[in-house]
Amino acid sequence: MLQRNCAGRQETAAVVSREERAAVNAIDESLAHVGHEGPAADDPSKLAKAEYLAIKERLSFRPDPRMLLLTLAVNHALAAFGLWLLTLGTTPAYLLAQLVLPVVFFQAFSLLHDCGHGSGASKTWSNALIGHYVSPLCFLPYFPWKFQHAQHHVWTGNMEKDPTLKVLGKWRAAKRVPLAMRIAWRAWIPVGAVLNHIVYWSYPIAVWRTGARGQLLRCTLSVAWLAACYAGLHYAWPSLFSFANFAPAVLVYLVAAEVVNLPHHADQRTTTEKLPLWEQGYSTRSCYYPRLVSELLVLNFNFHIEHHLYPTLPWYRLRSARELVKPALGAGYTESIGIHWSLEHRGADVTKVLRAS
Repeated sequence: MLQRNCAGRQETAAVVSREERAAVNAIDESLAHVGHEGPAADDPSKLAKAEYLAIKERLSFRPDPRMLLLTLAVNHALAAFGLWLLTLGTTPAYLLAQLVLPVVFFQAFSLLHDCGHGSGASKTWSNALIGHYVSPLCFLPYFPWKFQHAQHHVWTGNMEKDPTLKVLGKWRAAKRVPLAMRIAWRAWIPVGAVLNHIVYWSYPIAVWRTGARGQLLRCTLSVAWLAACYAGLHYAWPSLFSFANFAPAVLVYLVAAEVVNLPHHADQRTTTEKLPLWEQGYSTRSCYYPRLVSELLVLNFNFHIEHHLYPTLPWYRLRSARELVKPALGAGYTESIGIHWSLEHRGADVTKVLRAS
């Protein structure tokens, strides 16, 4: 979903509150005190706190450095393979590269995502280092993404405060979706994903308006790092790192990002409250892919209910969480099989899909 328009950025770029800072580093701890103590019998999508904690006790949250190294090795091997294909100069090799590189990009995003939650490595500084290391491969500045994503977890499903839902809230208030977005939706043009990236890249401007100097410095450095990487690569190898060599792969990646991400929250229920972690299944959907797709292509990012319940759980343990969470929620576990949600809804009127009419 779109994060928000320019006018809405200043509000969410305000100095990160104590609670939101806690959410950046350990979101599960920051929300542990929020919500109901007893069973959530009124809605099957909400775990009782005791049940939530019982499941949590059976999961391991300690990052495994071997899995991190293995994930980076696979990602870099695929990147090297894609670059090698581009050097061959043949049409078949070029086309194959456009299918390999999007996998590299999405894996890098998933790694950045884990680092932003503190689950890539055991130390905060090492998560920041690794997050910046992989950020050029997914075109996202690390700190702008991290700060805004933390707010998404704090305010999941809240139409006014969840940054992933603010634009949807405005569309629902206006009871219409802009024509350009309606056309892009039916044509599978990833306008939303493009605008998301613009929001992250321009986030330092919004932070600058608030006077939050520490946050501004970190966000600016993250953006400058990306710009320096791209400029340096193009300067050193202009024939390889060119727009023509990567544009189709980037487009495929952005389409895939929408296919994977949109079902998680797009048409789910919203709330005016702050949901504690054990109740965030209320506004979240998981997707089930074949194991090879889930483990290799998207690093289990599809297990999204599990991720919202236990946001600091490393990606390679989300499948184990699913085995515990799904039977616990029963009928309250919302899941789409494969890309069924996108196939069903992208041909429909997005105004009705998003309940903006």
